[in-house]
Amino acid sequence: MHLKTQDPEKTQAQKQAEAIELIMGWDLSQVAERMVKREHGDPMLVQEMEAEYRKYMAIVISNPTEKVPIPREIDPFWHNHLLFTVDYCRFSELTAGRFIHHYPDVNAPEDEMRQLYVKHTLPSHMVLFGQPNRKFWPDPEQFVFCSCGCMEAPE
Repeated sequence: MHLKTQDPEKTQAQKQAEAIELIMGWDLSQVAERMVKREHGDPMLVQEMEAEYRKYMAIVISNPTEKVPIPREIDPFWHNHLLFTVDYCRFSELTAGRFIHHYPDVNAPEDEMRQLYVKHTLPSHMVLFGQPNRKFWPDPEQFVFCSCGCMEAPE
């Protein structure tokens, strides 16, 4: 599968829809298997986390110039996907047309991260997927980013 990001005949919306379709169909079985065996143990929780990680990545490609904080409930899946470097690099290039950086900002003020979550992450979720699953996408008042302030931050 190759996403044609340079096709002048396609609108930005068409390119984004194709990228999201690619994200939703990407084989993440090795990542999920590693999480079940090495970290979380509960296959149902990992399956839910995988679905929400896919949504997060769709949000990332929908906000290509913005910092997009990830809820701590989903971040472990991203950490594990990064371990599969060849697959992650290919995933990034084919879905976003660039490497999707995992940027831990250990000094990020919690209020700033919460504002970014409210400004970019949650509204994009509502547009793309409707009401978020609060188990993984908390209300802004309860939003806690991972201990190292992980987010996607374009260069």
